[in-house]
Amino acid sequence: LIFFCSLMVMSCNIKKELTVTDYSTISVEEVIKKVNSTIPSYKWLSIRGKLKVNTQDGGGALGFSLKIAKDSLIWISITAPIIGEVNRLMITRDTVYSINRTNSSWFIKNVSVFKDEYNINLSLSLIESIITSSISISQNNYLISQDLNTITLDSKNDSSTYVINLNNYSIELFVRKFSANEELTVKYVDSQIIDNFLYPKKLNVNTGSEKLSFELTLNKIKVLDIDKTPFKIPKNYNEKK
Repeated sequence: LIFFCSLMVMSCNIKKELTVTDYSTISVEEVIKKVNSTIPSYKWLSIRGKLKVNTQDGGGALGFSLKIAKDSLIWISITAPIIGEVNRLMITRDTVYSINRTNSSWFIKNVSVFKDEYNINLSLSLIESIITSSISISQNNYLISQDLNTITLDSKNDSSTYVINLNNYSIELFVRKFSANEELTVKYVDSQIIDNFLYPKKLNVNTGSEKLSFELTLNKIKVLDIDKTPFKIPKNYNEKK
């Protein structure tokens, strides 16, 4: 009985400590500095994982191999079970390259294709920072709210929202509104440490369009000094305008 009562008292004390933690004295400027200091350092990243496109029928699980040359290039190969590679993409600062194996087509377009076809304004740097959970937060004016171990920053300058985990200073949720009809939402689920930096284990990307809403699970991440990004368009493929 004494042992049981002791356990009850200890449990109550733990619960109390968790629920009354006071973050009111936290400096937002310091939180932003700590979040930005967790941004990983690399020359090349090699990532393998699973891709699930969010469609009305639930979508099927695909595999992907992704390579990032910091600030200059993103290369991705998407594979389907049994079939093999179905699509290969390469994104630079100003151009998007695509090879579609399912219909034997290819295109080379300006990076504004994301805006033209998906109604969302994406850039190489934004895509890279989303995949690696390395979104840099500027020192702007924010509306601030807190909930247990998270703090939410709503920017007054660029219509961005950041939900920050105060335990490891990682971003749990990122929302950017480009206009009344353009919104990008990224939700991070769990994290993993690679070379002393935090990377996401899973992220959900939602733009309001089935064509550009998906879930990425990052299974294998390697930091490299150099890598290869083969991209050869077959001669018998047709250009897609």
